[in-house]
Amino acid sequence: MNIKRTFIATTTCVLVLVISLSVVFASLEIVNFDYKIIKGSPSVGSMEKDSSHYYAWASFDRKYNKIDATVKIPGPEHQITQSNGRKRAAYISFGVKGNHGFDFGVTKSPVFGNKWHPYACNTSTGQFKVWQEYTFASNSNQYVNMSLETSVGSDGETDIIFKIDNITFNGDYMKDNNSKKMLYDSSFVEWRGLADKAFCRFVSLCPLGSYTKKDKMEIDGTMHRGVDFINLNIYYRKTNSSSYPYGLPVKRSWGMNDGHVARAWKVYPKNIGVHVSGKNEYININNKSKNPEV
Repeated sequence: MNIKRTFIATTTCVLVLVISLSVVFASLEIVNFDYKIIKGSPSVGSMEKDSSHYYAWASFDRKYNKIDATVKIPGPEHQITQSNGRKRAAYISFGVKGNHGFDFGVTKSPVFGNKWHPYACNTSTGQFKVWQEYTFASNSNQYVNMSLETSVGSDGETDIIFKIDNITFNGDYMKDNNSKKMLYDSSFVEWRGLADKAFCRFVSLCPLGSYTKKDKMEIDGTMHRGVDFINLNIYYRKTNSSSYPYGLPVKRSWGMNDGHVARAWKVYPKNIGVHVSGKNEYININNKSKNPEV
């Protein structure tokens, strides 16, 4: 689940056969796992190799300050997080990365009673917080408004604001273990009221407990289906404005085919279906079948 700012090193190899470049870039297998580039280039951390997941990132740019969408959280019939003795955690998430990374969204796993709860994760320290007092889609599909925003205060420090239906989630889980200061404070480079960062959205189904390499790749009977991102938007401040900070945010489409999505990819693409329609996306992860879109 976690995004690390590390890129897969290019492996030098000699090709005996002439292979079409379109085939090479459509699906690559690296270190016993495969991924498919949808747009741009991927960034795959070690944890993500163990999971079926889909990511879409905006470019690293200070002008962006907020993302939002209506998100369909699927009802219980759409998830199987425990099967054949194996357990997985399902995630529907937004993220933001500066010097440190932070993930926010909802998660469902056997660890938390197989119910959807809001969560936050500091991907640099591994600190993880779940708000079990809030539960979503207990009996059927539920649509929520989800937003993630950065705001530079008068003290020059950047705050992160995550909301689900106007409920704001934050807390001590973001503090540095040593200094006890909020890691937000050292996570972003601020300039004239803006912070350097990149936003993302992702859907994943991650293994829990001990898995062998074979277990991580095989069809284990779990699934995470029926996730919708509807009316995806990204907001930015005009950097050619003379006002400080740069005026009111401008809303732009954050759909896959818009210029504000810089890169997107799937890991274990045979298990993942992503259907794109303008500003909307419909995602299925199915470890029961090699064709989840059927």
